[in-house]
Amino acid sequence: MLEQGYDSYHLRMLAGEIEDREEIFSLADKTFEELGLDCSDTEQAVKLYTYDLLARMLEGAIEQYVVLYELYGIVIELEYPSYIYDFYTLYWALDDLDLKWGEVEFSTHMLAANRSNIKSIIEEVARNWIEAYASP
Repeated sequence: MLEQGYDSYHLRMLAGEIEDREEIFSLADKTFEELGLDCSDTEQAVKLYTYDLLARMLEGAIEQYVVLYELYGIVIELEYPSYIYDFYTLYWALDDLDLKWGEVEFSTHMLAANRSNIKSIIEEVARNWIEAYASP
């Protein structure tokens, strides 16, 4: 949000490294109030959050697995919305191909995915999603 021109005291605090979920929610609420943002629209809020996660992932600031795991949880909690469902499937495809499982070379969740191309598929889907939802 800072990069998109938003600025407030609590937004700057929120941009820092915070691990306590309660503190994150409290700062987010204060930030929304300061900036006059209406977050009663769940889909809009999720799209903004997804955009931020994907952008940071593509910059290399967050690992793919961490982003997919976060979005996987949101997909389940929101009962599988179509606008982020691809990340649920990607989470399972990456999980299928994770090296800890040994011999698995192809994903049963995404037939086009294998160990050599899963990371690039994730990046491509992320870029396409950002392009489609750049102005959520």
